[in-house]
Amino acid sequence: MKKILLDTNSYVAFKRNEPAAVRSIRQAGLIGINATVLGELLAGFRAGGKEEVNRRELNLFLESPRVQVLSMDEDTAEYYAKVFGDLKKKGRPIPTNDMWVAASAMQHGLWLAIKDEHFHHVEGLLLLVGLGSGNDNKVLNQNSNAARPLAAYRSILSIASNISRTRSR
Repeated sequence: MKKILLDTNSYVAFKRNEPAAVRSIRQAGLIGINATVLGELLAGFRAGGKEEVNRRELNLFLESPRVQVLSMDEDTAEYYAKVFGDLKKKGRPIPTNDMWVAASAMQHGLWLAIKDEHFHHVEGLLLLVGLGSGNDNKVLNQNSNAARPLAAYRSILSIASNISRTRSR
C-alpha cells in the first residue's frame, strides 16, 4: 500500500467522487496532508457558499486513522530550497504553494497524488498521476533522490560549500 500526500486538487477530486481519486485514496496505506494544502482548502471553503459543510467534511476526513497532518519545519524548508533552485535552473517555475507541497512529499518520502501537470518538472518527486482523468494511476519521475535522507543532502551541500570556498581563495 502506497503512502501518499494529497495535493489540493486531489482532495477536491476525491470529494467530487472522481473514480481514480477515490480509488487512490481508498488504496493508500497512509494519506498525508500538510498545512499548505489545508490552507488552500480552507481559503476555498471560505470563498465558496458551503463553508460549514466543507469544513465538517474535511474534519471527518482528517479524523481517519489513515490520515496524518504533516508538519512543515526546517527540513521542509531545505527541500523547498532545492525544489526552487532546480526549477529556476530549468526555467520552469511552478506556483509557490506547489513547491511547498512537493518539498513536503520529498521530505516524508511520500507519493504525491496530483492532477497538475507542472509537478512533472520537479526532480526526484514520486508522482501518482491520472487522478480524475479516468486513467489508471502511473508512476512518473521516480528518482531515488526523493527518498534520500536529509542528512545526505546536507552533506552534499557542505561539500559544495567547501569547494566553493576553496575556489574563491
